Amino acid sequence: MDRRTAIRTLASVSVLPVLAPERASELLDARRIIVAAERVSTSLSQSELEIVGLVADIILPRTGSPSATDLDVPAFVDLIVSEWMDDKDSDDFLLGLRMLDTESVVRFGIGFTESSSDQQHTLVSELDAQMPEPG
Repeated sequence: MDRRTAIRTLASVSVLPVLAPERASELLDARRIIVAAERVSTSLSQSELEIVGLVADIILPRTGSPSATDLDVPAFVDLIVSEWMDDKDSDDFLLGLRMLDTESVVRFGIGFTESSSDQQHTLVSELDAQMPEPG
């Protein structure tokens, strides 16, 4: 996907909150078609995409507006990892996903995608608390 297409896609998502629900659905469908048609490569496995989706939905759950997975955030993250990140950043991101899954196995005896919603929220909240303040 070239930058113009990426910008069009981002712009289409940015107007969702002001649209009537039936129009938002149409726009989401159109954006999914654009992304699917122009997507060249992928970096994330199905398991990694599931982890990204679960974490994204914790950060942006469905409320009165669509959730992260409703907006295909995992596909967008995959696009960024595949076509925008350099190798080091991509490797670091993938390592982070593996570490999250490993931490779930160590603490709960099961992978992140199989763990309960409460367990997933606990891990993500703890990671968030460990993040340095911006700036």
